[in-house]
Amino acid sequence: MHTERLLSSVLGAAFKLSYTNAAVTLVVVPILVQISLAIYRLFFHPLAGFPGPKLAAATFWYEYYYDVTKHGVYLWKIKELHEIYGENTLQSIRLSKTRESEESVN
Repeated sequence: MHTERLLSSVLGAAFKLSYTNAAVTLVVVPILVQISLAIYRLFFHPLAGFPGPKLAAATFWYEYYYDVTKHGVYLWKIKELHEIYGENTLQSIRLSKTRESEESVN
């Protein structure tokens, strides 16, 4: 009788612990994935050296803010960012891609 109570209390604690671990995992793992992705985008991605807002480079929250919260003004924000950081940024990306493709053909 005593061992049955002990066993049930141990199993009950194990199930509570496993639910807690599952809940923590469901919260922590997505956060770690987003942090890792942001670090990759900011420091290791081929476009990481281009100028612009770092929040826009790291996540999609920047676009979400202007499209959802500000009711779709992200298109005009992009135009404003091009005025601040320069139009040639996009052109230099296109030129480097063209040069890479020409070099791979030759």
